[in-house]
Amino acid sequence: STYRGSRASMKHHWKGLTPNPSKYFGFTYVINELSTSKYYVGKKQFWISSGKVKKGSLRPNKLGAAWNPLHWKESKWGSYTGSSKELNILIKANPKDFHYMIIGQYTCKADLVYAECKAQFDYSVMVARDEKGDRSSYNKQIAAVRFMPPWKDREEL
Repeated sequence: STYRGSRASMKHHWKGLTPNPSKYFGFTYVINELSTSKYYVGKKQFWISSGKVKKGSLRPNKLGAAWNPLHWKESKWGSYTGSSKELNILIKANPKDFHYMIIGQYTCKADLVYAECKAQFDYSVMVARDEKGDRSSYNKQIAAVRFMPPWKDREEL
C-alpha cells in the first residue's frame, strides 16, 4: 500500500527497521547515548493532524489506502530526537554520541501507544540501574506513571 504525500525517502538518522511512512502510522524507538550506555525509549508518529480533521477522517481511506491530505500531514520524524528535555540538551551538545534505532512500526495510533508502553516496560525504563546505582534510562514516566517503584531488584516484581 502506498499513502499519498509520503516522503519515504526523507533524509534521517534512524537505524534498525527501515522507516516506512507509506505503510505505517508511526514507530517505536530507542536512543542510546554511546558514552554512558544510557537510553531513551519512545514513539513517534509519521503522520499528524493538519488541524482540519473532521469526524470520520481519523483513519486512512481503507479503499484507496491513502492518507487524506486534507486531514493529515507527514511529521518531521526524520530529524526527531525524542521528547526528553534532558536528552535533547545532551544531543545538542554532542550529537555524534547518540544512536537512533527504530524497534517497531505500527499502522494505527492505538497499536503505537500500546507498543511504546510495552517497550518501556520491557526496557525497564523506570527501574533499571547501572553498576553505580544510577538510572540507566532518561525516561521519566511510562504513560501517566511518573513515580519510580521503591524496589531495588527487578525480580521482586
